[in-house]
Amino acid sequence: MEGYDYKKHSPLGLNQDRLGYDQIRLLKLHPGSGTMDLRCTLIIRAASTPRYADDPEPGLILKVAEPYDALSYYWGPKRGGFFIEILAGSEAHRVAITPNLEAALRQLRSEQTYRLLWVDALCIDQEDENEKSSQIGKMSQIYNGAEHVRVWLGVEEGDSAKAMEFVKKCLDLDDFDRLVRDSFASKEWAALSALMRRPWFNRRWIIQEIALAKRATLHCGKDSVPWREFADVISLLERNQYEIRQLFRESTAFRNHPDYFGDLTELGAVRLVSAAENLFRKSEDGRIMEKLLRHPNREIRSMLYCGWRMTPVQPQGMLG
Repeated sequence: MEGYDYKKHSPLGLNQDRLGYDQIRLLKLHPGSGTMDLRCTLIIRAASTPRYADDPEPGLILKVAEPYDALSYYWGPKRGGFFIEILAGSEAHRVAITPNLEAALRQLRSEQTYRLLWVDALCIDQEDENEKSSQIGKMSQIYNGAEHVRVWLGVEEGDSAKAMEFVKKCLDLDDFDRLVRDSFASKEWAALSALMRRPWFNRRWIIQEIALAKRATLHCGKDSVPWREFADVISLLERNQYEIRQLFRESTAFRNHPDYFGDLTELGAVRLVSAAENLFRKSEDGRIMEKLLRHPNREIRSMLYCGWRMTPVQPQGMLG
């Protein structure tokens, strides 16, 4: 890009870009399309936390002047060749990012307008331990303060598009009765099973990112579905698991295997839906009426900051 002095390091280490205690950094994603380079500007914004007269424990809601979306995603393995350009004055800093984050930003990028996002890998100086500690302590506020939480499950693979469409189909309750009895639907249930096993569902921080969100949407490739609709379908799946097992028992395509789904209670997607429903109740303006921080169980309280654990044994491969 003409007119910029290109640098190979992140601008976050510069003194003028240090965050104060009551500040957060936001990513202003520049418009673009297709294979155009990803470009952004990092901006620092003051964050205020309003108090409510009926709230004995204020501090869970954060307000920033401009509305922003928060990205929830699985970092994924690092691999060379994936970058974003961070523009700072006359300089352009080319910063390496993971392939999964690159795919998420490309999908969320607008063709016409800037998009304001909070993305942990870029909005927190990963080399500054003090900043990391301070900002991680604000993550519950950041996700609750976002206008929208965008969950990136990953690129389209296999039957993921079929699974996302199937979620919408399941919400028609008349159609749902047929779907749990029609053997031809077994392939769609299998696609949903694969979607529920995406790495994002086993991340440590998702309980706060989802349960505290005013509004959340799951994105997989070009497809999207509101979190609320996905959660409703998972609840329906739990209640009708016997009938669905029968579908697989009768399906030659799946070798008449009734346990194709395995133990539903061990799936991260099922545990997340259950936890989000049971731990929080929200008012219409998004305020948390029942807080994890006031839960009598110390382990449950610690989930908000130390990762979630719904079973006595931490699942293998738990991802940050």
